Amino acid sequence: MTQTLNELVRADPFNPQPEFIVDDNNRDMLNNLMYYLSRKEGSLNLNMGIIFSGGVGNGKTRMIECIQAVMEEFWMKKLCVFNATYIRDNYYETNNDDNYSLKHKLHTYRFIAINDIGMEKNYSSGVNIIQNILFDRYEKRLITHGTTNLSPKEFFKRYADDKGRMVDRYNTMFNYVQAKGGSKRK
Repeated sequence: MTQTLNELVRADPFNPQPEFIVDDNNRDMLNNLMYYLSRKEGSLNLNMGIIFSGGVGNGKTRMIECIQAVMEEFWMKKLCVFNATYIRDNYYETNNDDNYSLKHKLHTYRFIAINDIGMEKNYSSGVNIIQNILFDRYEKRLITHGTTNLSPKEFFKRYADDKGRMVDRYNTMFNYVQAKGGSKRK
């Protein structure tokens, strides 16, 4: 698993840089992810999803891609990854077969990841779609992973309701992993 994870992290077809840089800023994050993906006890709760938080370009999306690849290859499970702005723009689109609609997938698939949580500004409907998805997935005990540039405090403020339910759910739904360091994109 270790060798495979290293290969997955380093093979980035979208980044012209030949290798993902492993350094002191992300070594702990990678080790924790390895334990999580190999289903071994570590600092991450195996029954919760992971939310990677940190600056732009420091490997958060790459970590989601690693989770996706390992789940498919070793767990024989599918992790569907959606971008938060794509969700905002397409959530209410109808589909001839509702089982294939975006809304259906987001509320019923066992494993999903939402990339760039917090970037989906200006809901035309006035409804905070991401907040609704997270509430629903929490209630159904569906595993959700994500990436965000928001700190936990900013996340809570953005997705808070008047009863503070999101803060409570966040703490039991996600392993919080801080992605440290500057951009690795060159």
